[in-house]
Amino acid sequence: MKRCVQNGAVRIEGEVDRVYLDSSGPITLRDGARTLIISDGGGVKSTVVWNPGPEKARAIPDMDDDEWQNFVCIESGVIADDAVTLGAGQSYEMSVAIELRTSTAASIPGEPGATLKV
Repeated sequence: MKRCVQNGAVRIEGEVDRVYLDSSGPITLRDGARTLIISDGGGVKSTVVWNPGPEKARAIPDMDDDEWQNFVCIESGVIADDAVTLGAGQSYEMSVAIELRTSTAASIPGEPGATLKV
């Protein structure tokens, strides 16, 4: 797995499938006047951000060919180096809080389209 450090917003300009380690949040997705905030409610250690991009979107039956441009999947978890190993009978719990905020602002100054901060 290639290791990188994310500085600034994540740009979705095509296919994306990234794991962000040690990223318990908050994760912020801004799209015009809407802001989605995903916060660690306990146990979250990593985040996956993915988008099928134009080629793979065409192969997804319930997604229009150009719908990938308005789509992002953000998954909280315990992945790769952050994985948790459980023995027989053991359990692990994690939770997230998801908040949607809206404002009358049409866009974020200097930020075209949607932005994602991990």
